[in-house]
Amino acid sequence: PIIYAKNYDPVTDTILPISNTMNHLNHFLEGGGSRGNAWLAFANTWYELTGNGLVVLSAGRGGASISQLQKGNTSPVSTDPVGDADYYQRMLAGYTSTKAAMATQGYTQGGTYAVFHQGETDQQNGLNPVSYRDGLKQI
Repeated sequence: PIIYAKNYDPVTDTILPISNTMNHLNHFLEGGGSRGNAWLAFANTWYELTGNGLVVLSAGRGGASISQLQKGNTSPVSTDPVGDADYYQRMLAGYTSTKAAMATQGYTQGGTYAVFHQGETDQQNGLNPVSYRDGLKQI
C-alpha cells in the first residue's frame, strides 16, 4: 500500500488509504462514494513534487452549481430526503472531522489546501466565466 496517500472516510470517521472506491462526504446522498477517482494519481504527483503525503477529504457534489456551494445557500442541490441546502457548512464540518480523525490517529497536519474541481453544471447552464470566477472567490 502507498503510505503517503490517505483519505478521510466519513462512514467510519477514520483515515484510510486512498483507493479507487472510497467513501466521500456525500456517501449518503449519492449512494456510495468515488469510483475510479483521480485522487491516487494526484497523490502520486503531489508526493513526487513535494515529498509530502496527504489526506484527502473528497467533498464533491455532483450536479451542483457554484452558487449552490456558497455559504448560506438555501437552494438544495437535489431533492434527496437528507437534504443539502447548506453544502458549504457540510464541507466545513467534513474538514473539521478530517482534522479530528488525523489527530486521533496520530497524523501531523501540515498545510491545508483545497483542490477545487467543479463547474460542469455551470458550463451546461451557460454561466459566464466572470460570474463563475466571482462565485469561486466567495467560496
